Formats: sequence, C-alpha cells, structure tokens
Amino acid sequence: MTQCDPPSMVWRAGVEDLEQQGTADRWCCWRCCFIERFQFPRCGVVDEDADWLQEFEVEGSSACFDRNGHLVVSSFQVPVSSVGRPSYALKLLDRDHGTLIYEHRSDLVHDVCCDSSGSIIAAFKHQVRKLSRGDWSVTTCAFGSRGNAEGEFGVRIRLCVDGDDNIIVSDTYNHRIQVFANDGTFLHSFGSRGCAPAQFMNPQGVCVDRSGNILVVDSYNHRIQVFRPDGTFVRAFGTYGRGPVEFSMPSALCVDGAGSIFVTDTCNSRVQHLRSA
Repeated sequence: MTQCDPPSMVWRAGVEDLEQQGTADRWCCWRCCFIERFQFPRCGVVDEDADWLQEFEVEGSSACFDRNGHLVVSSFQVPVSSVGRPSYALKLLDRDHGTLIYEHRSDLVHDVCCDSSGSIIAAFKHQVRKLSRGDWSVTTCAFGSRGNAEGEFGVRIRLCVDGDDNIIVSDTYNHRIQVFANDGTFLHSFGSRGCAPAQFMNPQGVCVDRSGNILVVDSYNHRIQVFRPDGTFVRAFGTYGRGPVEFSMPSALCVDGAGSIFVTDTCNSRVQHLRSA
C-alpha cells in the first residue's frame, strides 16, 4: 500500500454544530456542500466555511449544480398514508430562491450529475441514462442492465463525469468501479470485494480531482481510496471512528476548485472538510 500523509482536517460540521440552521442526518457535496436530510427530507447549501446559504423545501435523494448554477434534484414524495406509492421527479430549482424552473416525472434516480455539454446524466436502479439538455423526457443515451458482467450493474449505483466527460460509475453491490465513454461505451473497470488496497465493500460516492484522479467512498471499509484514471491504486485514507479523518459509513464526497475534499460522514452525522496533503 502506498504510504502517504492523510489529508488534514479543515473543519467538520454536524448536527451539533449547525442545529439552529436545520442541518441534516446525511450530507452530500457538489462544489460546495449540498445537504440531504432523509428523516425529514430537505435540501440546502452551505459554503466552504460551513456558513448556511440556502434551504429548499424539496424532498431529495441526490443533487448537483448545472452549468448555470441551478440545482438539479432527484426528488421523491412519500405518501401521507400507507396507501399509495412514492412518486419521483427530477427538478430544476433556482439557486438563489429555490423556485421550481422545470420538473420531469421519472423513476427513482439514485444519483445525478451534469457533463460539459449541459446534459443531465442520471443513475437509475441498474441503468445510466443521459437526458436531453432541453427536454429531460428525452433519453439520448442509455446503458446498463442488472448483473455483474461488464456494463452491468447491481441495484444501486452512483456516478460522476471526468474532464473528458467519461462517465464513472460506482457499482455498489458489485464492489467495483466501471468507466464508460460519454456515449455509454465500456472502457474499463477496477476493484473487487474486500478490504485490501483497491478492494471495496459497497463503494458509494465517486468524484474526480483536478489531476483526473478518481476518489471513491469505500463505505463499509470507512475510508476513501484514490486511483489514477486507468484504475491504478494511489493511496487510501481514513479508518473507523469519530475523530478527524475518521469515518463511519461515509456515503459521498466531492473536490472543490482548490483541491479540498468534502466527505459525507453519514453515521457520524457530519461533513468533514479535508485539505489534501
């Protein structure tokens, strides 16, 4: 395993720190911190200093910013009674006021991101769909089915795009990462089930840093792993715990323009802001 100094703690924010601002039991990050609360679902944005910026009264499971700075939210509505089924939609919200700009009814979207063309790329149950920039009801590209072969996925997947608009999929229940061209062509994969370097136990969030390295949330191993674009292992950091650079089932992460890493430390009910070594 490559030896490297772990990232240093900048700040961590959790329920105790930001209780008056209505923070969450689970966080996700994209450019700045994006909060998702699942017990009482709502969305909000804080800046890199953990200052509260905006709260949105929308129930959501994942979100990203589009090229115009508006929020794309995978939302869901739970039935008030035990009768009926949840309804799902992709919503575009104005960044400053939270007003609804556009809505498209859909199946449950586990994760969502935006490529350089402005197209929305959505992770469904075991399929990735690229949606038309002007009309989300139009799918311009779709790939994947349930299974464990190349180009197949388990039930839950997360995704991001790199600087070349390749689509990187965290195939959670198959314990691996798969990389595809923007048109869905399979390129390569890496990882297997386990706790050694370059192995995963239910990988979840994935993102790319300024150098093109792929960062993966290795959730059940309570760590973050870093790989080169070709899947070569670089390093890992984190262990189980509640201290700085310790995690309890982390679920998501992002890297900002300065190279800082934000990690959703799920079962510790906080976000950790780490400065890369």
